[in-house]
Amino acid sequence: AKHSIFHKFITKMKAAVFGCTGAIGQEVVNQLLVNPRFKELVFIGRRAPVIPTGEKLVPHTNVLLNFDSPDFKSECEKNLQGTNVVFCALGTTRGAAGSADAFRKVDYDCVANSASAAKRAGVSHFSLVSSQGANANMYANDLSLFHSLLYVQTKGRAEEAVKAENFERTTIVRPGMLNRGAIARGMEKLMLRLSPIVPSIRVSDVAATMIEDALKAADQKREGLKMVDMDALLKEAEARH
Repeated sequence: AKHSIFHKFITKMKAAVFGCTGAIGQEVVNQLLVNPRFKELVFIGRRAPVIPTGEKLVPHTNVLLNFDSPDFKSECEKNLQGTNVVFCALGTTRGAAGSADAFRKVDYDCVANSASAAKRAGVSHFSLVSSQGANANMYANDLSLFHSLLYVQTKGRAEEAVKAENFERTTIVRPGMLNRGAIARGMEKLMLRLSPIVPSIRVSDVAATMIEDALKAADQKREGLKMVDMDALLKEAEARH
């Protein structure tokens, strides 16, 4: 059924964020905290995000959990009760993780477990940050020389795990080169200098698209799977600015 304009403005949501200390996750946190459409926020991770000061912020809770804990799913499920949308921006690098297995544990296992916990808690919308070119069927091995193939495969497998949960609404965002601003990684700094030959997207724009999508999905009762590729992200960013 269609909602009235009045109903749209008074409907408030509860949101949760996984991976809230990474570049995109922190941006999602920052934007949610000052968005009046949200009534309650839960930030789940091994570390708490940076919380801005001096502003009227949406009520929020930091839930510090070890993703390796056998109680991870049950603790997540408990804290996700009543949540309308989960934003998942979990991800690491092979260098930070230390090995191919450790990388997979974060970028696949943690994502899959977060989606499973969200489904068990009754969450209707799961919004995942993936990557341009994600492909679960990509051939890959654990050799560091071929990590780019493992990265694409792992991101694709994470997408499939989320889709398998059959949320009422699933959004998968596939950004390409990210512009992280001052915290850009070494290779990213080099590639950003080649723009516009290699297009990039600001992490703030990725976060904004995810949040706008969640609000539209709730207001208009949108269901099913939505894939947002790099071209769509760039078009939305252009319209926003």
